[in-house]
Amino acid sequence: MDLDGGKIRKEITRWLKGYGRLSLAIGLTFFCATTAWILFEQDFLVGLRGTAGDLIWAAVSAVVLYLLLLYGESMIRKSQAALKQSEEYLSRLLETSASGILVMNRTGDISYANLEAASILGLARSDLVGSNYRDRPCEIAKADGSPYAEGDLPFIRVARSGEPLY
Repeated sequence: MDLDGGKIRKEITRWLKGYGRLSLAIGLTFFCATTAWILFEQDFLVGLRGTAGDLIWAAVSAVVLYLLLLYGESMIRKSQAALKQSEEYLSRLLETSASGILVMNRTGDISYANLEAASILGLARSDLVGSNYRDRPCEIAKADGSPYAEGDLPFIRVARSGEPLY
């Protein structure tokens, strides 16, 4: 077996960039806390038995807990920043699409309409959002121009089955 140090380093770095950091931090914290407790119980800190030893143990525990909370908070902030970036990307993608896009809930209430959808329907975006598809004077038709039957509307079928349509 040929071991390439560069490949191993890259693999460890990739692992640490993912979920490995959290598991590594928790594992090391557990190891340190367990080691400290074992040493304390084995009279390693012989002169610090009683109240002084308890205070040291409480201080060490508090520091470890603080560091874990600090790490957890930084991970939450990073994931929130990534989520915000993803939402901004999706928003730009929807807004600049050449296709009209309407987002509806199960009852047909429109929760989102991009500018192209408003342009195609000849309505203001503010008139679309919050309305129901039944409130529109326009007819919903298939690509060939024939009208959909009420139960065959794509979003009704998706709401009924929970499966996407392509």
